Amino acid sequence: MRISYSEANLSYVPNIVMSMGVLFFVMTWIGYSYQDVEEPVSEQLLVLKLQSADFYNLSKVVFLLIISLSFSVIGIAFPMIQNVLNHFRVFNRAITFLDIIAGVVLHFIVAAVGIGLGSLFHPRIVKDKKMSVLMVVTAALLGYTKGAVILKILALQFLLWIFPPVYDILASFNGMEYFGIRHMVLPVLYGCVYCLAVVMLQLLCLKKVKF
Repeated sequence: MRISYSEANLSYVPNIVMSMGVLFFVMTWIGYSYQDVEEPVSEQLLVLKLQSADFYNLSKVVFLLIISLSFSVIGIAFPMIQNVLNHFRVFNRAITFLDIIAGVVLHFIVAAVGIGLGSLFHPRIVKDKKMSVLMVVTAALLGYTKGAVILKILALQFLLWIFPPVYDILASFNGMEYFGIRHMVLPVLYGCVYCLAVVMLQLLCLKKVKF
């Protein structure tokens, strides 16, 4: 990140979009790793203490979303600080308040999608460790590159819609120099719906698959 913002006269939107793509992969792995490190015995004890498996599973999702928000704020705060330290010469235009808010919101949406994807491959849902790693990496890569894949094999568009809408979100801002509210509505909605669907699917699977 430091290297990305060490140059001057950068375009704001393309650099933020690139940062969002990186954050998606980071949060996917964090979501996956967080589910993987929890010991089954510890989980059962916590569930007994809380007296609700649903509340326990939901609290883990909320915790991961808080982490996502923290990373999103850092992802925007860092270039802003770099810009100030470099006498506002990092970007090729003045940064507005809407630029900052839009950057945080979009980072958070993409991070939440990554968290949802990683969490879906919970050890109780996909018991084979190697298979779960392969599946989460494949899903993340297809979510990021599916636009290019569809251009090569058009018929795959009817299958690849089930993968994370990361490509769709990032591609929405191609060629833009400013974030506009009307341009953000569909990507944000798309990300929220996908994240909600994946989280609900994970909670449903965990409810059916006991310890």
